[in-house]
Amino acid sequence: MLKSTASQLLFSLLLLPAVSWAQDEDWRPSAVRVGADAFGFAKTALTDGYNRQEIQADIDFNKYFFVLDLGREEIDNSAEGFTHTTNGTFYRAGVDVNLTPYNPNKDVVFFGLRYAHATFDESLAFDYAVPYWGPASVDVTNAGLSAYWIEAVFGMKVKVWKQFYMGYTLRGKFGQKTKGAETLIPYTVPGYGVVTDGGNFGFGYHIYYKLAFRDKAVPLRPKDSKKKLK
Repeated sequence: MLKSTASQLLFSLLLLPAVSWAQDEDWRPSAVRVGADAFGFAKTALTDGYNRQEIQADIDFNKYFFVLDLGREEIDNSAEGFTHTTNGTFYRAGVDVNLTPYNPNKDVVFFGLRYAHATFDESLAFDYAVPYWGPASVDVTNAGLSAYWIEAVFGMKVKVWKQFYMGYTLRGKFGQKTKGAETLIPYTVPGYGVVTDGGNFGFGYHIYYKLAFRDKAVPLRPKDSKKKLK
């Protein structure tokens, strides 16, 4: 059901009339942009029990971008008296629409949708005391779990120097489902965060390098195109 909904949302996004073009549209890809999530690296360095690496790539098709994220996340929520860990990998795939196609620096302000999937393991262990019987312990593990969800994203990618870009992504995450959880209800999911009934939010700040393989002209604004025709 969720996959069908994701397909419908992505199809609707492709039909979104975000901008109108007064010249022939150029659908041939011109560049691949590859980046890493600096926010994840910073959080890893500053937070005990947390480790995340994430890379992103996009390729242009007219005013749209196909985007793919790949990441790994390890979370240790252990405290005095118990141990709780989650670790796994995730990916996101989707389409962004460029809301600023006329920018001379080819900066991008975008809105998009993603289908996201994670594969992970989770474990919980703690000790407790039973009256009359003494100390006891619980040690449960969920191995080979999978989860999926949908994201609505908004952000920007701005040229800072030559082929280098920087930008942020705001994520609204919803419709999360988990498969394979038999002994333990998942508390956190890599790439998604804490599991809640009302969805979740995320933030990324990326540094990109643009690999251009052909020169693509910035399209004229409709009014400029009309002047040129005159």
